[in-house]
Formats: sequence, structure tokens, C-alpha cells
Amino acid sequence: MEYYDNKYKKEMNLCYLEEIEETDKEIIIKTEVNINGIDVMALIDTGANVSFINEEVAIKTNMEIEEIETQNVRTANNEQSIKKRAIIDIEFNGYNTNMKLYIVKIYIMI
Repeated sequence: MEYYDNKYKKEMNLCYLEEIEETDKEIIIKTEVNINGIDVMALIDTGANVSFINEEVAIKTNMEIEEIETQNVRTANNEQSIKKRAIIDIEFNGYNTNMKLYIVKIYIMI
């Protein structure tokens, strides 16, 4: 995935894809990212409007979690109420960025 950074006027390769899985219905792209000094695997969803993180991972990576007004989110498989989020600095492939992650209860992690 290429990203054009207007601040530095250059193209940067955002992530080295660790693993690409192909199933009958979908392609799953995963890469390693660093959150607060802890390496975790992340699922890259290029079509998503927002980013989510499992509550357990948010706690293990020492994220500062804040309460928010309840928002209902519908995914491909279900609907869930979101009441927390974290705004974090994340690093992948030497690139640092700030992200807003909504905390969800996901019981199956990749």
C-alpha cells in the first residue's frame, strides 16, 4: 500500500505485509504494528471507514481508554454498542501515525 504524505512530498510504503490469507470468499491482509512499545498483529481493512481494536488488546498495550457517548455499529456479521475509544500513536514499517480506535468486544482475534 502506498501513501502520499503531503507534508514531506514523497511516497512511503506504509506496511510490509506479513501474511496474506486467501479463502473462498475473501483475502485477509495482516501485518505487525507497534502500539506503545508492544508488537501486535493487525488486520488491514482498506475499505473500513473506522478502526476497531479488541478491548483485551487495548488493555494489554496500555492504551488510555476514554468513555464516549454510546454509538451503535453494524458490521458484516452483527451489531454492537461502542462506549469506549482510544487515540493512540501507532508505528508500522518505520512510519508513525495517530489513530482513533473504537474499543469493541471481539472474541476471535487473528
